[in-house]
Amino acid sequence: PPRRSSVLYSLEGYFIDRDPTHFRLILNFLRDGSIFLPEDFQVLEDLLYEVDFYGLRALREKILKAKKKNRK
Repeated sequence: PPRRSSVLYSLEGYFIDRDPTHFRLILNFLRDGSIFLPEDFQVLEDLLYEVDFYGLRALREKILKAKKKNRK
């Protein structure tokens, strides 16, 4: 089935209908390019899902590297 858009725009601004659990990490990355990634594999998976939604390729690469490192 088609995915419902999670972003709405009005004259007042944007409303992003996403779970805010990992948004703090994403926002901090957008501010200065740095991020503290947790070691928990499931958290990294969840964060990767959100990063893909926002189209943040640089952050996606950092998460994939962290997942690979944490598997060892």
